[in-house]
Formats: sequence, structure tokens, C-alpha cells
Amino acid sequence: MTEKDKWKPKPKQKKVLEAAQKPDYNRTITAICDEAKIQRNTFYTWIKKDEGFRNAWNEVWEWGIDRYMPGMVAAQVKKALQGDTSAVKYLSELSGRMVRNVDITSEGKRIFKVTMIDDS
Repeated sequence: MTEKDKWKPKPKQKKVLEAAQKPDYNRTITAICDEAKIQRNTFYTWIKKDEGFRNAWNEVWEWGIDRYMPGMVAAQVKKALQGDTSAVKYLSELSGRMVRNVDITSEGKRIFKVTMIDDS
């Protein structure tokens, strides 16, 4: 592929991609589109029909995950160490360890609850 053939974003597409990279954990598609001054349906049309934009968006998305994931995991670890069971479950699932709760019942009444962790 020559430099001439390389995909280049339109000015509004560039604004969307730049807005998506701003450091804000609560960046929604709506907020990004509002900042770029486009309609959400325009964004979704680009995602659906413009392969270059779709690829650029996926790169920005992956960049954001790479950038923020360590901090999010650290926050969950802190919560888990403080006893937050939902954080423990999330971290177990994230690490590939499935957490399942199994209720053992008799005549429709729970008599025992077992939490199973698959660490294989």
C-alpha cells in the first residue's frame, strides 16, 4: 500500500478519534460525538461502512484498554483486599478462574451454599 492509498480520516472523523483519547473514564459514544459535533448515527454509519474509520476506532479502543486496565485492576485488588466480594469475583474471572456459587437444596429449600473456584 502506498502512502497515497493509506486511509486518512475526514476532519470530523479525526475529531471523534481525538475526543475518544481524552483521559476520562466516563467517555460514552454520546459524549464523544457531542464533543466532535456529530450525530451518533453518523458515528455508527462510519463504523459500519468505513473500514478505515472502523480500524482506527478499534486501535483507539485497544489503546484505551491498554492505558487504563492496570489502574482498574489495581483498584479492584484494593477493593478485594478490603473484603469486597464482587471485586474478588471479578478478579477471579479476569484471571481465568471461574467462580461459581452452587446451592444445594432439599425439598425446595437451600440447605447449603458452595462457592467453587476453578484454578486449572
